[in-house]
Amino acid sequence: MFCRFCGTTLPHDSTFCQSCGKSLATNSTSSGTGVAPALSPIQPPAPQPTAKKKQNPIAAGVLVIILVLVVIWWAANKQGSASTSAGFRPSTPSVPQPQLHRVAIGSGAITVNAATYAYFTLNVPAGANNVRLQGRFTATGGSGNDIEVFLLSDSQYTNWQNGHSTPTFYNSGKVTVNDMNVTLPNESGTYYLVFNNKFSLLSPKAVEEHLTLTYYQ
Repeated sequence: MFCRFCGTTLPHDSTFCQSCGKSLATNSTSSGTGVAPALSPIQPPAPQPTAKKKQNPIAAGVLVIILVLVVIWWAANKQGSASTSAGFRPSTPSVPQPQLHRVAIGSGAITVNAATYAYFTLNVPAGANNVRLQGRFTATGGSGNDIEVFLLSDSQYTNWQNGHSTPTFYNSGKVTVNDMNVTLPNESGTYYLVFNNKFSLLSPKAVEEHLTLTYYQ
């Protein structure tokens, strides 16, 4: 064998060089080889994750509620602005309009006996306005084919019944045919439409009438 330091030839089992005096022993591993094991690189310790700060759930909930309220307020104001710009105006309740009422008088034909009279009662309700009695009547019978027609208030009718002079809303006098167009007060009241044949002592009269009481309420 040879000295690995100086190259001197030495016996095979030499442990020291006789020339340079250096030890010829080598490090061995448990495997019996003279090759030193490779070293693994040293890894630095991995950084530990820092703990996140816990959030307060109450504070988070309050923040969410505030955000929702802000969004609702913004949407409402935007819609209101759009409605105003479009000329929107809040609707107002409509006022009921007066209705026209028509009341037919009688059945169209009546008979008034001699020396007596017949009448119709007209009732005007409270709140009525533009009250009118309109239409036509025609009389036949006797020598004159005539009849008298009066339109009287309650008190006027009482006076007329008792033979007293009284004003009237309508007095036709003795006529065969006539048209009526009488305006009555805008208040509740009772009126009497009288067909008078007291002046004829013997002859009944046949009267054809087409009269209507109208008013708005």
